[in-house]
Amino acid sequence: MQLQRYWLSKFFIKNHVSLKVNHQGILLNNTLINWSEIDTFPHIESHFFFCSFNWQVNSIQHQFNWVSKKNALNAVKEAVIHWTKIKRKPLINLANSIKVKMNKGYLRKCTFDDIQRTAASQLIYWPKKIELFSFDKKTYQALQFLHLVVNWGDKHLVAFQNNYIDKQKSIYQNYFQSMESNPLTDKQQTACIVDEQNNLVLAGAGTGKTSAMVGRVGYLLNSNQATESDFLLLAFGTKAANEMKLRIEEKLNLQSIKVNTFHSLGLSIITSVESKPPNISELAASDIKKQNWIRFQFKQLLAQSDFKSKTQKYCQTFLNAHKTLDRNIDDISKSLSQLIGLYKLGLFDKKQLQTRLSQHKDHNQIKAELELLSPIYQLYQKHLLAHDEIDFEDMIIKAIHYVETNKFKSNWKHILVDEFQDISEPRARLVKTLKNQVAKASLFCVGDDWQAIYRFTGADVNLTTQFENYFGTTQTTALDKTFRFNNSISDIASTFVMQNPAQSHKKMLTHNLENKPKISLYQGDNEDKLNHILTEINNQAQPSLSIYILARYKFNLPDIALLNSMYNNLNIKIDTFHASKGNESDQVIILGLKSGKYGFPAEKKVSPLLDSLLPKPESFEHAEERRLFYVALTRAKHQVHLLYDANKPSQFVIELIDNNYAIEYNPISTSKLKEAV
Repeated sequence: MQLQRYWLSKFFIKNHVSLKVNHQGILLNNTLINWSEIDTFPHIESHFFFCSFNWQVNSIQHQFNWVSKKNALNAVKEAVIHWTKIKRKPLINLANSIKVKMNKGYLRKCTFDDIQRTAASQLIYWPKKIELFSFDKKTYQALQFLHLVVNWGDKHLVAFQNNYIDKQKSIYQNYFQSMESNPLTDKQQTACIVDEQNNLVLAGAGTGKTSAMVGRVGYLLNSNQATESDFLLLAFGTKAANEMKLRIEEKLNLQSIKVNTFHSLGLSIITSVESKPPNISELAASDIKKQNWIRFQFKQLLAQSDFKSKTQKYCQTFLNAHKTLDRNIDDISKSLSQLIGLYKLGLFDKKQLQTRLSQHKDHNQIKAELELLSPIYQLYQKHLLAHDEIDFEDMIIKAIHYVETNKFKSNWKHILVDEFQDISEPRARLVKTLKNQVAKASLFCVGDDWQAIYRFTGADVNLTTQFENYFGTTQTTALDKTFRFNNSISDIASTFVMQNPAQSHKKMLTHNLENKPKISLYQGDNEDKLNHILTEINNQAQPSLSIYILARYKFNLPDIALLNSMYNNLNIKIDTFHASKGNESDQVIILGLKSGKYGFPAEKKVSPLLDSLLPKPESFEHAEERRLFYVALTRAKHQVHLLYDANKPSQFVIELIDNNYAIEYNPISTSKLKEAV
């Protein structure tokens, strides 16, 4: 077909070229432009007196103007037939490949976004109003589908994901029903199946987090999405790692799944790069040896008049001036033992460390503490170097360096982290770097920000509450059914911990239901009251009823041997709140609920330097102590007994009373507790 221009065009256009449209392409003044060279769909534009026929080559726009609308439309119709024959194949292939991607496993957000970007980039070459043109059926359907794709929103992504999850639950129903002694809950099954780039499972106390982790490993293997060598499981202690490995062996009959502590992971990375295992310092392996070494070095430094003068000034200004220097040295040595490791990790990012130190309000004390720490730290580092040794902080630091510089290359496609709320930033950095080394790798972290109680070790609760900000696109699943405690304990403990708006908000369901309060409050925190309660329980108990006596500090705990000899029906254990985490008992008795420096919540201040080296304090008052109370309460299966000092009651006890929590008041004493407070 040949396009003719209006006769008036000869007055405005010097080079009056001709244009033809045929099966080969556009013939412009005897120069052929093949259809394969033309980027976008040929189209017309209307002007005041005429229309123009437009096309694009190598991103450059071309037009043939001064054409009547009728002729231009006819040219475009013919162009559609020829151009589409050349361009339809990649269009249809793209539409088909998108359908395959959508039905191939869990649809991740990054895949969804990539699908939409790819569809949009293809559609820019085609007309927006496809109904105006006579496309063949397959081309029209492909265009129609791609237009749907680019207009999808988040609700469509969620629908696709939920559809996949439901199908997988049906396909692997037998596995989910039988892998544990009880079937996995619906939320546990969901946690096993969801496979975003980053996955956070918020597992409240007693909700079966270990079952979710083991279940995920088994599901990915059974569904042929992973092999045994694809997994790296991480725990925070040797005991926890061994328990996880044993659980996998028992439930999945697998021996080769890799379960590491962070330190053993660091050790293996260093060994892989350096071709030999590093020597671990005995000072790292024993806190007592480390403290003794620091105490010895500190006393040696006191022979220097300048250092002794700084030490005396520090003790008089910031410590107990009435203590002897030797007694203060014991306190300082213990503090320095903790500071050395945190300071070393802090030096890994010197700029951030300087910022944190400069922002603290107690500049003078920080300066004084650094003057004592610095020479000890230098001696410590020289000791390690002289003996060709490393400590646990070096393990993490060197491992991060080797991974970030690609001296170590990960092959783990599935990284699973237990008790994630206990993670520190350097460990999170190591995990993130390992995951990012492997294309399409997934991170699966199980934790509970309500049980984040280890800031003093460097753990940062914000890595859980702001997980997505650190790791990227995340799917969060909350395990909301506890099999440990009843609804009475759950409602009180959950409501109490969620008073802090920074904590994740979730509604906990319980397997066991009670219609009466199962947390009791007693006036009197003393031996007589404790024995009175134990006697009442013992008289009504079946043999071997477990009792867990807990306190914030070890010195508040009673003589365990004496108690077990007095109460034959009871199996009594004692622990601090921190040490109790992960354990459970039929009934729990909580002591030490008083105010003061060594009360609960604890009011003892940490040194400004230590405070600066630890994660940033939370703005909500006693945030970590509040979570610690939640941990203590949720060790109980059936009943909690709270003993408090009436003369100086704990702030938390007053809150329970003032806010009318559904607790049982003083079931043994005849006095009215509310009136007493």
